[in-house]
Amino acid sequence: MNFLERLARRRETQRAVDHVHETRRVCDLPLTAEDKVAGAYDLTPLLKTPGGTFQLHPVQSAALEELAYNGGLLGPIGVGHGKTLIALLAATVLDAKMAIILAPASTIWQLREAQRQFFPHFKLIPKIYIYSYDQLSLAKNTNLLDRLCRPFKDSEVVLIADEAHRLKRMESARTKRLIRFFQRRPGVSFVALSGTLTSKSLRDFSHLAELALRENSPVPRDSNHLDAWSEAIDVQGRPNNQHWRMLEPLWRFYQQFDPKVRAMAYYRGERRRELIRRAFKTRLWSCPGVVATGKGSLGCSLLFHTLDSISVPREIREALERLASEVEDPAGEPLEDDVAVWRTGRCISQGFYYRWAWEKTESGVEDVEWLTARRTWARVVRAELNGRADEGYDSPLLVFQRISRQVDRGERGYIHKCWQAWDEQRQKAPPPTVPVWLSPYLIDWALEWAQRQREPVILWYEALAMEDALRKAGLPVYGAGMLPPTEATTCAMSIQAHGVGKNLQAWRSQLVLSPPSSGKTWEQLLGRTHRFGQIADEVDVFVCGHTPQFADAIQSAFRDAQYIEHTSGNRQKLLFATLARSGMA
Repeated sequence: MNFLERLARRRETQRAVDHVHETRRVCDLPLTAEDKVAGAYDLTPLLKTPGGTFQLHPVQSAALEELAYNGGLLGPIGVGHGKTLIALLAATVLDAKMAIILAPASTIWQLREAQRQFFPHFKLIPKIYIYSYDQLSLAKNTNLLDRLCRPFKDSEVVLIADEAHRLKRMESARTKRLIRFFQRRPGVSFVALSGTLTSKSLRDFSHLAELALRENSPVPRDSNHLDAWSEAIDVQGRPNNQHWRMLEPLWRFYQQFDPKVRAMAYYRGERRRELIRRAFKTRLWSCPGVVATGKGSLGCSLLFHTLDSISVPREIREALERLASEVEDPAGEPLEDDVAVWRTGRCISQGFYYRWAWEKTESGVEDVEWLTARRTWARVVRAELNGRADEGYDSPLLVFQRISRQVDRGERGYIHKCWQAWDEQRQKAPPPTVPVWLSPYLIDWALEWAQRQREPVILWYEALAMEDALRKAGLPVYGAGMLPPTEATTCAMSIQAHGVGKNLQAWRSQLVLSPPSSGKTWEQLLGRTHRFGQIADEVDVFVCGHTPQFADAIQSAFRDAQYIEHTSGNRQKLLFATLARSGMA
């Protein structure tokens, strides 16, 4: 069974001979320089055309050299270090005849523009096909990769995943299709590039590391060892003694780099977790075929201003208090789990919530039976999760499944009657939703703030309700499917549409109206303006942190960033930014 078959079967087959064999395999991989960028040979003379005038950055040369030598590349390379040119030149250094680049839909136009721009300057092969991950997921494209590669041998093809974290979910159609493709074409080279290969777990990229480096993967390739490593290293891991025993070889591996580190048994809690993360980062960086970046993207300063003194109107405060005490939205709809509470709290913090728009349904009237069954079941689920949550019984889906099984066995308590009532109604299509504005205070405040600034600024938003409100207020708004302006002007931009892959260094100042809770999202967002090409001495990021929900989101993002930096070694912009609490700015 080859490595791809093991991967496709989700590592069900385990070797039980030696309980640390896979950890030892990782530790016994050849040692290369951790900082491959510092000693990189400049490949520009070899890769540029006779009339080419562009120069490769050291990171690009290091990555391409490592790719050529190892036949694959795992590139946890930070935002702004030029991953686009690495992707475009991958086939050239491998002497391949065709390259397939997968990228987020929002960056496709930029990749194609870069291909056109770089073609006169570097020896790009003619057959470079660029597709979005969304295209790969379409039903009609189940065999897209095979169709593209049919005329070529395996050794003549390289597949590059830009922003490869989009392939982290093993259950997604795009990831399954990628793995099946490599099962059929195991000789194709693979390049995984991302500034945030992992945001919370080693499982985010273990399969990508194996696809790129095969037997040289710096991440365990069977589920027993991957589980142990994940429990010890991940953000939400809960390692036991057996897990730590399986990581003993990695700990001893790290001791040769830091002799001051004592035996594992000497450390406890977060200190032990911090050291094992350092050990993993050291092994990752020193592995053949891995090129990572540890420094910021450029020399200009990054200033992170938390705005915690924005005046919150009474109606917003009361709605947030009701959410916390009664676990209901302002319309009285019960919220069944913490995710729904979190989502609703973020909306209220911006001044609105969503209600059911029964007037937009075919009947035009409220479905009382559906609403009653849904509300009752939501309250029952909330009570179950508050009082009886346990392993295997800690989400609305798990509650639904357990009660369903109990109903099948003939149990008939109050909760079972509630389940039956909701089960009879839940197949109905829910009505659409519309935003209800409690107060436009944040829109009004943001527009006044933007007017006070001495230079053009970006107002970053997430919700479509905010997009519509900003547009109605007269601000230029750039949402999904729209290209941002090439010259700096005060405007609003969607985080989802433009927070990844865009070159926005024409701006140096921005306001984030709803702070993401993900460190990965922040790394991408900050990299739009704090990147190569930024000529300002300082980049300012002002962030709304005036409600508990927004303050918690900022704290969560910093915890994520610490995990990402500890495990991948990539300097996270949130962590090297200068922090300031700027009040009203």
